[in-house]
Formats: sequence, C-alpha cells, structure tokens
Amino acid sequence: MKLEQQRQEIKEQRERIRRLDDEMLSYQSNGLPKKWGEWVYGGIMLVMLFIPASIILEEKSLLMMTFIWTSFLGPMLYLTPYMRIREQGKTVSYMKKIRYLPLDIKQVKMVRIGYLAKFLEKIVIIASICQVLFGTLLCGQNIFMGIFYAVTVGGIIPLMLNAAVIWME
Repeated sequence: MKLEQQRQEIKEQRERIRRLDDEMLSYQSNGLPKKWGEWVYGGIMLVMLFIPASIILEEKSLLMMTFIWTSFLGPMLYLTPYMRIREQGKTVSYMKKIRYLPLDIKQVKMVRIGYLAKFLEKIVIIASICQVLFGTLLCGQNIFMGIFYAVTVGGIIPLMLNAAVIWME
C-alpha cells in the first residue's frame, strides 16, 4: 500500500514538473525558436547517420570522433531550454531557480532524462531505418552492424554522456 502511494506521488510530481517546464518555456525564448536544438541536432545527426556504418568504420578516427562529439553536443542543444534560463541578459541555471520550490530535484533530473530519451528514440528509429536501407542495399553491410551503429552513436552514447551532465548540475 505504501509503495503504491509513493509511486503515485512520484507520478504526480513528475506531471507538475512537466507543467512547470511548459510554463517556463512559454515565457522564455533565448532569442531562438523553442525547438531549435531539436532541428539542428536532428538534422545534423540524421545526415551523419545516413552514411553507412561500414564506410565510417573504414575511415577510422577523425570521422568517428566527429560523430561522437556531435552525438554528445547535439543533445545539449536540445536540453538548453530545460537547463538554463535567460534572466536580465544573463543565463541562470534552472536548478538554482527551482531549488526553493516544493519539488524533488531527483525527479526534476529524471524528467530531463526522460525528455532526452524521448528525443533520442526518434533519432535512433529513423537512423536505424536509414542504416538498414542504405547500408544494406548500397554497401552490402551487415544489417546488425548498421543497427548497432545507429543505436550506439545515435542513442546510447548521447544518453549516457548527457545524463551524466544532468546529474552533475
């Protein structure tokens, strides 16, 4: 009974956090469209994941490092409106602004990771389809190699690195 009550409280608090995020995003624009990070990162990452994995792995280090850095920095563009608030010409950490609200900071961070996971899920699905179609049909690469590449570089690496940044803030 008590465990069920705790789950319900966590669910309610996460919903309050999502409503607060919607409200905060409606008031701040940072001078850019609300989804600018999603457009920029999604476009760059999908163009890069369009290239078959067999070609990238043959090219070795420089191209692979570019992909890994983009997979790390891109989600930071997506998360910027959720992590920083523009106030009187300065940017302030979101966590500093909400620390006096009756919210559990752990749940706030979990909601942020949920936003990131939902965004990366879209990228991974599209990238996997591209890898299967173009990698298999054009380059004759193994289907599983293309899917592994799309999931790793498009999903797992950015999720792990950015979740660490969220938890450290």
